[in-house]
Amino acid sequence: MRRKALALIPFILWFGFINAQDEPDEEKYINRNGVYVEFGGNGGDHGFIGFLDMNIPAMITINYERIVPINKKKNVAFRLGAGYMPNNWTNYAFPFEVSYLFGAKSHVFEMGIGLSYLASFKNNSSSEALVLFGRIGYRYRGKKGLLLRAGFTPVVDFDRAFFDGRIFDVSFANGLFAGISIGYSF
Repeated sequence: MRRKALALIPFILWFGFINAQDEPDEEKYINRNGVYVEFGGNGGDHGFIGFLDMNIPAMITINYERIVPINKKKNVAFRLGAGYMPNNWTNYAFPFEVSYLFGAKSHVFEMGIGLSYLASFKNNSSSEALVLFGRIGYRYRGKKGLLLRAGFTPVVDFDRAFFDGRIFDVSFANGLFAGISIGYSF
């Protein structure tokens, strides 16, 4: 009888462990995926503030983001996007960003760094650039999926040097860059 009881202990512990894993943790309601539209920001040469000051159309990007939790108040977010900027040229941008998020469930401070590949086309001409950017911003994450973001995005423009073989010919973009985003997290 005693042997049978001892033999059941590992199974009881295992089922208890499995049951504990299935219980939802109220602290982990954070949605880990997000899709949003960003106006301005790090998608291109002209951020949202540049759009307001210089009458230049702002880059509009559609983005997917995946959040990897570190603990209850700290997360890392990975973002991929594709964008378009209408003006005299046909401009496309493909931003990639890694951000560190920290704060309460709904109100979060974010800091990030990333790269944007930019391509411009007009008639028979084309141009490419690689832009390094940072992000300092705020995001609101609603329980029902609403995602709002606002931030400053300082830019270092490699001024097409990377693609022309002039890797050390780097210029800092002029102006104050910022962006706002609205989307859905799930």
